[in-house]
Amino acid sequence: MVEKLPIDLQLEICSYAIGQFGNEPFVFTAMTVNKNWAYFACQVLYRNYRIENYLKFSSFVKTITSPNALLPYGYFVRSIDLTPINKYGIDMKASRLLRCCPNIVEMRLGHPTTLRPETIQNIAEYNDKLHTIYMGGIESFPFMLECDFSRLRRLRHVTLETTPLLTESLMSLPSESLLSLCLIKMDAITPNELYQFYKLHPNLQSLTLINCRALMTPDLGEILSKMLLVDNNMGGKLALLHLEGLQITDKVLLDLFRTTTSGAHLKEVRLCNTSVTEGCIDAITNQQTLPVSMSDKLTLSDFEITKLVLMQKRQS
Repeated sequence: MVEKLPIDLQLEICSYAIGQFGNEPFVFTAMTVNKNWAYFACQVLYRNYRIENYLKFSSFVKTITSPNALLPYGYFVRSIDLTPINKYGIDMKASRLLRCCPNIVEMRLGHPTTLRPETIQNIAEYNDKLHTIYMGGIESFPFMLECDFSRLRRLRHVTLETTPLLTESLMSLPSESLLSLCLIKMDAITPNELYQFYKLHPNLQSLTLINCRALMTPDLGEILSKMLLVDNNMGGKLALLHLEGLQITDKVLLDLFRTTTSGAHLKEVRLCNTSVTEGCIDAITNQQTLPVSMSDKLTLSDFEITKLVLMQKRQS
């Protein structure tokens, strides 16, 4: 009876029955109605599959990698988050899983300590559509990780949090495709290494630095200013800069804009939980020699600036 209905009406009914994220109990019954319902239900259920614990992960891997599966379940997976279970020694199962999911575009690895470098390298071979990756969450790890990201040629957005990567590994991120980089508590990276990284990645449009101790020195503003000069001379595209941490002082902000030129592409600077004072902001926005002006989106807390947006003046 159901098969006599138009296909678009069938899918509309199915979508209401299984819920937006496939979280309704009826989803497994929907898979048995007919082939169209099974495909649609699997697309919803597995697209952003939520792995909550190790047992659920094991069952998920068994379903995806089964040679006798009725449907190509792995092909429905678009994003995967291994963070909840990537502390139990999942390398072998994760490797099998990723080989069967060629359409993954977004991946959160969480603690990478239970994944061998070889497994991370295999991501480039079996998940070549990947454009967003998050690694991190290691509070204590005695060794530096060595990874080669250069084969992930479609990688556009990278977040690294407390991940002890070798400098060579960071530099291996693809130079042409990378658009945004977020570094959180990456304590081993120095300002000069950041500068060299930016020179190797001219298409970077967004840079976020959060509580990176070795980076957030009094010289950070000068390094960031040099990066904007690279923009001017080499056609760089950095448009958004987000800085967070109490080590961000008035000096850092003043140095950043003291030599900024009109050729830079920087459009927005966001500050969160910094030590920048209101007087520093006034000094920047009131000096005609600096090519920036204040927008109306400034938000102040009782103790510190929580968000600051500085917009370049339009050149007449």
